[in-house]
Amino acid sequence: GLSRFLVNDLGLIPEAQFVTDKVPDEHHERIEAEFNDSVAGITSPVIFTTDGGTIRDLKFRERPLILGSTWDKVITRGLQSYPLSISLPVSDRLVLNRTYAGYDGGLTLAEDIYTVILNSFQ
Repeated sequence: GLSRFLVNDLGLIPEAQFVTDKVPDEHHERIEAEFNDSVAGITSPVIFTTDGGTIRDLKFRERPLILGSTWDKVITRGLQSYPLSISLPVSDRLVLNRTYAGYDGGLTLAEDIYTVILNSFQ
């Protein structure tokens, strides 16, 4: 759902999508199909890895937006990326009442993404 929102509603095109959870091999094809079904004609590789360092090894065309947890922030330092913690654990900002579900959640996510990007110019 999150990938679909980013592509369809915000117009962001993923260069690659990473699944860092341990997913059984028999589910990989279905997950890839779901990611690639977000928008007709727009596909990106889905990379299954439990080693977040794999992200560092890729060569990105632009500064990547990395949506993950605070743990992923360590990986993103060398990439000159835009990191945003959207999943647990979140220890780099205070979250008391924040959701990315529903219409208001989509607006909140858009605000958070563009805040991370704009803050990098300061």
